[in-house]
Amino acid sequence: MNKLLLIPLIVVLALGTWHLAGATAPSLSHPAQVQVLQILPALRDSEAEHASGAYFPGLGAFFSLELLRGPNTVPNQPAHQGTRDWAIYLMQQFGPRLAAVPPTEQIAMSISFYDFTTVSYSQLVVNSAAADVADPTRYQYWLNGQPYDQATGAVPPAAPTETSKPTQTPLAPTAPPAPATATPAAASDPTQASAWRPVGGTWAAADGSYGQSELGRYDLISYFNRPVQGNYRWQTELQLVEGRMGGGLVFNAPGTASKNGAHMVSYTAEGNYLQWGYFNDQGVFQFQGGVAVAAPAAEAWQTLAVEVTGERYRVLLNGKALAANVPLTRTGESYAGLLASTSHVRFREMSLTEAQP
Repeated sequence: MNKLLLIPLIVVLALGTWHLAGATAPSLSHPAQVQVLQILPALRDSEAEHASGAYFPGLGAFFSLELLRGPNTVPNQPAHQGTRDWAIYLMQQFGPRLAAVPPTEQIAMSISFYDFTTVSYSQLVVNSAAADVADPTRYQYWLNGQPYDQATGAVPPAAPTETSKPTQTPLAPTAPPAPATATPAAASDPTQASAWRPVGGTWAAADGSYGQSELGRYDLISYFNRPVQGNYRWQTELQLVEGRMGGGLVFNAPGTASKNGAHMVSYTAEGNYLQWGYFNDQGVFQFQGGVAVAAPAAEAWQTLAVEVTGERYRVLLNGKALAANVPLTRTGESYAGLLASTSHVRFREMSLTEAQP
């Protein structure tokens, strides 16, 4: 308990010791500090206005971020909840990269976020033993110096697994959707190269599947080249061939020239987390939610789908709803596609069908 309460103080000390904005990094010998410095640019490119961090031998790696507008402004959601979901995403995404932090030490993030409802700043702290950083059910949370459940007046739900209940209320089961009439009924023949419009990456058809094979790059997309409108279900089976298990679907894209404006649901964190959200007009990902899932077994096929109904969508993995009533940023004619990040991913049985309202 005492160690946890010291985390905000340690982060402040980290800021004083390693305030890295615009500074030249000194020569370092400890590999954990090198990994912290490697992560900072990506944190600054995320939602955070400012990000800094340091490694303290014997204690762990600590980061401090400032959030003005982003996941703390999700409609119909308290600022602290959106910030907490974003913190889970950050820990899942960047925590495993801190492999040099000894497993018994801590990895923690302190996020100062603006609450536009109370018109004031609050502080959320999330921490984990380095050995458990891939498991969000082991994280601990503090809000304004108090345990999260005490500060919010309710025990927060644990990050769900594939077999647990979804964090958002799922829609009632419906009959299997009928093929769309005003839009293409399916895109299940990947051998037709003309059916796709790649935006980055190396996409090719082989052995009855369609895949992206380039490693080390993020957000490589191939769009199905016909527009869709109204209520629809976009579904695929996907398989990791090589890489960090980053792959999924894009949808509700205003065009096929870039990722800007498109929604996305995809695996991340070595396949241990499924996230969803959208890319803003500048192409920066805006996190809307996510859940911890069991990482797919090698070469196992997973069925991933989104259902768009009106101004909302839901996310399904292997037939189970993980989230529902998630707001879209726009409606009207749009495009759907496939996404790969830092991974060689194969897709098959892609289908675009009409969904029941």
